[in-house]
Amino acid sequence: MSENKETETENYVVSCLVKNPDLFAKFFSRLNADLFVTPVARELFEVLRQQWAIHGDTDAMHLSTLVNQRGKVPFGEAFSLAFDMRFENESETNVEREIENLIEYNFVRRSTALAEMITGGSSPDEIRETIRKLGEIVEPPRDTANAILMSESSQKVIDNLEAIISGAPKHPGIPTGIPKLDKLTGGMKPSKMWIVCGETSDGKSMLTQNFVQNAAERGEKVALYSWEMPDEDITTRSFASIGGLSLGVFTGEEPLDRISQDKINDAIRWMKEAGSRITIINASDLAFDKLMADIRVRVMRDGIKQVVIDYLQLVDLSALDKSREQQIAKGISALYRLAQSLKFNLIVLSQLNDDGKLRESRSPGFDTDVLIVIKKVTKPDGTSDESRRNLFIEKNRGGPRYGIVPCIFQGCYSRFGEMDQRFYEEEQKSTPKASGVARKFR
Repeated sequence: MSENKETETENYVVSCLVKNPDLFAKFFSRLNADLFVTPVARELFEVLRQQWAIHGDTDAMHLSTLVNQRGKVPFGEAFSLAFDMRFENESETNVEREIENLIEYNFVRRSTALAEMITGGSSPDEIRETIRKLGEIVEPPRDTANAILMSESSQKVIDNLEAIISGAPKHPGIPTGIPKLDKLTGGMKPSKMWIVCGETSDGKSMLTQNFVQNAAERGEKVALYSWEMPDEDITTRSFASIGGLSLGVFTGEEPLDRISQDKINDAIRWMKEAGSRITIINASDLAFDKLMADIRVRVMRDGIKQVVIDYLQLVDLSALDKSREQQIAKGISALYRLAQSLKFNLIVLSQLNDDGKLRESRSPGFDTDVLIVIKKVTKPDGTSDESRRNLFIEKNRGGPRYGIVPCIFQGCYSRFGEMDQRFYEEEQKSTPKASGVARKFR
């Protein structure tokens, strides 16, 4: 194939992607930067990918300006390609055909390079390195209608009020599995961000995994991004929680008797159904733009309704700012905007400082819709009651704040459960300061 034809194909594909980002969603798995050889097409594609991943921006003028700022391609060349009217309103079939051509051209280039290395006596390691080019891939967002007349929006409010009067809210969020928490918050709603925070070993991951299990049981698809806990540990906790099994069974510390085997079988059946709706992503090597891109893809392609970030302080935000406080602020703001634009529920886990405030930045507390602080309960002798946790609702946009949800904490079973109010009241009488007083953690 001639060089001119290949260049025309690259220009065609990139220009079509700029004008119709929905095509990115359709052909996501086939696109990467290595498909583009000409500087202007490659630069425009890379900027388009980055801007979409972080900001959802596909404006041709802005993309052309950013390409120029990178210093490799003049503004005029990028502008001409981005605005090339020859490629206006191209059909999906035509674009797919040209993407296939790009893939074929790339295969020929790589095969030729490999053949040259082999004939040149290169080492096996050098040959393997030549063919190991995966490239970073992203998928642009769908165009969404963000504007609505207040008169139209008012009908939604009226419908919801009528549903509440009838005893069944029309648009409840995903239940957490803790009735009092659901009553106070309305459940985990689309486009809303929850922050779950606490000190080390307070049970942040365990509580959130209980939320995830409850969502999956109700047919919702969940993506859980973990930076330090491997997938088998997360799944082991779910086995324990769902089956009512002690974690000691999975470490060999406790015997696997007949009752435990029956419970494991129950958990396996749960895994085959509800477990198939939970995707665990090892995010330890994901830069922030890759994380944003991956979330977009899974929400748009797979129908993910809930995304969990475990946890905020481990996310690589170094590319966003030099200041760590600003990194956290910009990162959490970008995640929140993404949840709002794609209408999924976002749960972010965060650690607390020694003084009980969100670590490294207060910005997440300002941005979030619901802020839950997990606190241990102190017994009369001054020691912690490891069977108890209180959930303090420090922020609840549109709902009551500073509520306390007393919980039973079953660490060996990876479970949180709501405490009977009668027992909680008795506990308060005997230890009036055990549960502490709700404070502002923002």
